[in-house]
Amino acid sequence: MPNAASYGLPRIRVRKLAEVGHWIFRKTTYEVEFTELGATQPAWIKETTDPAGLIRPYLGLADAHSVVDAANRTSTWASLFDTDD
Repeated sequence: MPNAASYGLPRIRVRKLAEVGHWIFRKTTYEVEFTELGATQPAWIKETTDPAGLIRPYLGLADAHSVVDAANRTSTWASLFDTDD
């Protein structure tokens, strides 16, 4: 089964964290994990309210939003390739 490395891409995973703030101003926070091609440990892990903005340069617009949508539907890590989870 293909994974990010088989396409020469870094492994990028996103997961949805608990929502923070008052119900009127509530923002969803995500954790984004970026692992360089060939590396075994993540290069960085960041918390953000705009995960698509962080991963768009690596995956492109449509795929970045697909990964974020997948993260919204699950409580675990989501990535572009199932084998990267």
